[in-house]
Amino acid sequence: MNFTTGRALIDPTRCIGCGECIEACTMKAIRRLPDGHSFVEPLWCAGCGSCIQLCARHAPGWAPTEAARSRPAPRPAPACGCGR
Repeated sequence: MNFTTGRALIDPTRCIGCGECIEACTMKAIRRLPDGHSFVEPLWCAGCGSCIQLCARHAPGWAPTEAARSRPAPRPAPACGCGR
C-alpha cells in the first residue's frame, strides 16, 4: 500500500469498536466516533495498511484517493528522444 494511491476506510457494518486499529495506527489517523465505531481521518492517513492487516473483522479497507483515480495514464516517451 502506498499513501499516494489510497487511504484506509473503515466499514461501519463490520467494525465492532474494539479499538485495535486505533492502537495500531502510528499516524493517529483513526478515532472513535460517538457510536463506538472507528473512523479514519483521510488527511492524516499515511496509507501504511497496519489497520487493514490487524483487523480480524476486516472492517478497514482500501479506498483510492481522488488523485489516484484522476491521475492520467503516463504517456510513452517520444521516439525522437527530445523529452516532449
